[in-house]
Amino acid sequence: YAKGDKFDQTLFDNFFFAQENGLEFQKPHKQSFLRVLSYYDISPQQALMVGDDMECDIIGARNVGINTFFIKKPDDLLSLESYLKNTP
Repeated sequence: YAKGDKFDQTLFDNFFFAQENGLEFQKPHKQSFLRVLSYYDISPQQALMVGDDMECDIIGARNVGINTFFIKKPDDLLSLESYLKNTP
């Protein structure tokens, strides 16, 4: 997900943009994901990483147990909305 992409943002409680928050460790480093979890005081099971880079976003998040959604093309955002609306 890029900051300028359009989709129903009300489906999420929070957004965290690594490039805007100056993390000490960069994706896909495990610590970068753990910092975000700590920041929001949530477990990996409570988070969803939406990303367009398989190595940095998806594999990095999966390595700490975060669920992921891979965006390959802009139309995938519609699939993400559908997935979120139908997932408890």
